[in-house]
Amino acid sequence: MNSQVVFRNTFSNGGFSLVEIMLVISLMFILGSFVAPIGMSFYHLQLLNETTDGLKNSLRQAQSFALTGKNGQAFGVYVDDNSFILFEGDSYAGRNVSEDVVYGIATAIDINGPSEFVFARLSGEPDVYGDIEISLGNRQRQIQISVSGNIN
Repeated sequence: MNSQVVFRNTFSNGGFSLVEIMLVISLMFILGSFVAPIGMSFYHLQLLNETTDGLKNSLRQAQSFALTGKNGQAFGVYVDDNSFILFEGDSYAGRNVSEDVVYGIATAIDINGPSEFVFARLSGEPDVYGDIEISLGNRQRQIQISVSGNIN
């Protein structure tokens, strides 16, 4: 005797019920509320590190150009509210504008300290030394420029 059991699909339509969809949406919302602050914190940290590294590299590049005597000029970096500018010349006001290299800064970043650094031609010594503080919220980074021109 060949007995076959036939299973019938008790559901007439495929798909998800409203309760299942609401459950998935609420779980996604709960997970998102935990993950979003961590993601924003990581983003702010990356933004702060990127700005600090970019400004430090610009200062080093200006010093390097001055040390090698590129175009027979001094080089410097000027820090503005929304950018920092690598320039050629003895001062930002008297610079060769066509040689400017502008780097943007996110509006949430605050930079405190001297706004203009000029490195002397062939010696690479800065006309201004001290600390530059870069901050975003409660996080801070610092760049130190010594009298001899060391940038840390």
